[in-house]
Amino acid sequence: MTQWRLAALTTSVLAILAACLPMGALFGSTRIVPVVATALLVGTGIGLLGWWRRWPALWLILVGIAAFVVVAPPLAAPEALAGILPTFDAYGIVVPAIWQSWRDILTIAPPVGVGGGVLVAPLLLVLVGSAISSSIVLRAHRAELAGLVPVAIAAWTILFGPADPWSPVLHAVLVMSLVVVLVSIVRQARRRRAAPRTLSTLWRRSIASLTVAAAAIGCGIVGGAAMVGDRVVLRTDPVVLDTSDLDSPLSAFRASHDPDRRDETVLVATGMQQGDRLALAVLDAYDGVVAGVGDAAFVRMPAVPPTGDDVLGVAVQALEGPWLPHVGTPESVGFVGSRAAVLQASLHADADTGDLLATAGIDSGDAYEVSFSRSPVVDDLATLSPAGSPRLDVVPPADAVAWLSGWTEDATTPGERLAALVAGLAADGYLSHGVEGDPASRAGHSVARIAELFDGVMVGDGEQYAVAAALLAEQLGFPARIVVGYVPQSIVDGEPTTVVAGDLDAWVEVSTQEAGWVAIGVTPESRPIPEEESTAPQPSTQPQPPAAPVLPEGGVDRGEQPADPVQPPAQAAEDGVLRTVLGIVAATLGGMLLIASPVLVILGAKLLRRRRRRRASSRADRVEGAWKEFVDATVDRGRTRRPGATRLETARGDREVAFATAIDRALFGRVDPDDAAADAAWEAGGELVAGLDRDRSWLERLRARLSLRSLRGR
Repeated sequence: MTQWRLAALTTSVLAILAACLPMGALFGSTRIVPVVATALLVGTGIGLLGWWRRWPALWLILVGIAAFVVVAPPLAAPEALAGILPTFDAYGIVVPAIWQSWRDILTIAPPVGVGGGVLVAPLLLVLVGSAISSSIVLRAHRAELAGLVPVAIAAWTILFGPADPWSPVLHAVLVMSLVVVLVSIVRQARRRRAAPRTLSTLWRRSIASLTVAAAAIGCGIVGGAAMVGDRVVLRTDPVVLDTSDLDSPLSAFRASHDPDRRDETVLVATGMQQGDRLALAVLDAYDGVVAGVGDAAFVRMPAVPPTGDDVLGVAVQALEGPWLPHVGTPESVGFVGSRAAVLQASLHADADTGDLLATAGIDSGDAYEVSFSRSPVVDDLATLSPAGSPRLDVVPPADAVAWLSGWTEDATTPGERLAALVAGLAADGYLSHGVEGDPASRAGHSVARIAELFDGVMVGDGEQYAVAAALLAEQLGFPARIVVGYVPQSIVDGEPTTVVAGDLDAWVEVSTQEAGWVAIGVTPESRPIPEEESTAPQPSTQPQPPAAPVLPEGGVDRGEQPADPVQPPAQAAEDGVLRTVLGIVAATLGGMLLIASPVLVILGAKLLRRRRRRRASSRADRVEGAWKEFVDATVDRGRTRRPGATRLETARGDREVAFATAIDRALFGRVDPDDAAADAAWEAGGELVAGLDRDRSWLERLRARLSLRSLRGR
């Protein structure tokens, strides 16, 4: 291997490494490092082996496939290995990921993680790219074409990466600088084979090319950033899951408390502490009939192995459906078992509520782990103050408002009124699921059912009390939402917690300035329910005044409907469209500039050379510059430079001989050339070049203008 090929190969490897730098932020794990390093080493090794053994392209492809089969399982699916040996489960992850990982990277919110086979995409990209790049450097006549590989990989990291990229200016300049150095090494080596020169020429031309390329790229990127603040990439708009067809978890609330099922174990959990609640779903929308997930923004969640001090383990036994029970705010989720890959691929999360949802649905035998952060515990509700504005926008029944007024008449702050609300439900409320053996209690959580709850003896279960508490908390000014989940009867720290169907409950969360969303249990303790009086009181002949509305300090007067949300003006929508269009245009122009940067470098170098010659300080240098410009034009059009030859020996044809004679006469005559002689020399040289192009096609003329042959030195 010659020295220049070794230098070019090293530069191409460095350029590919530079192109891969943003992958760390994209995948959010150090596991991308061994993937890129191994793929780069294996791909380059395949190129070297093919050059040494003189393999045809088919052999390179077959060896590349074999290498991928060997390295992919331990790099992309190490969790499915049997020790150090790949398994069928590992290949069950890797093989579909060959075509699915590209889509997964775009549909999962960054960082996309490393599970579910998403690392197959960068593994394939770098392995194939490095094999192609090294083969071009070692075997192709146009070895500079290897520079296209790192540019393509860099473009992939931009298109598939996050909208907030890793140092985009530094990334682009670094990659293109190494590509320019690679091209300079190859071109200079080819020139040196034809006419040996000093090493300083290589460095001088490399540095000049590098400076022009960096300036062009930097100006393009900075100019694009000045036009729009946000970069437009393939993942600009996240893919949001449509949850409109999902049933409300409250709709099957009573079925879990049926005597035939309430003692059935639904799951076994580890990592729980006293006071923890297993949330299934946060219901932040209510239309007066059904509470649901509303406008939840469920997006794909990356597969990141759970780590940290707080990790919840769940083994499913008799639980079905898309909702995943969890504690606190989930941070990462990892599935285990035979359906792990399927569940991980269907995992979605709502960043606002913390809900977890697997569209494939969990079933008996599934298991998963969740790393989470626990929600703050508030011992004294009276110290809280509301944050935000009410969101349910449903007026509670008049009886409920009157009941609330009686319990909060002595309270002076929103927090004290909230504490009084919870205390009142605990004191006046009675628990009954309305199943066999329980006192009658109608299911449902509509406004009519809530009105029935406050009409006479208050009888219901978590379904009614949570909705009632949410509506009344919003009367007090606290934004509220309903949460459905499991509240285990017994939790022992450090031991598995068995959760049964009868542990299903509902509670309320309120938004506070002090602790964010605070969970509050509102289901009363089980106790004997008093019988209502059989004789109804006679109606009074005096008209009864209407119940006084609750108007707490900082609360909401529901007698006066809240104003409709302020709609953004039409101009804002137009600005958004304009911003998107400008972003697309800027991204397109930036990409075109990046692709065209080598062309701009060549044209710029030739323009600077011509300008320097035409504006030389002495007239003799200007005349000689006209001849040099003509000779360089002929070299770009295929002639071979003849070092040491005179002008007459270089000239071809009568017109060129006449031009060479005129140049010699101007330079060696008795009188120094004047401005007119210099201008005449340049005009004559231009006419000769135009004559050379007269019989050439437009493509041949373009190739001549972009040729690097004349830039290799004289």
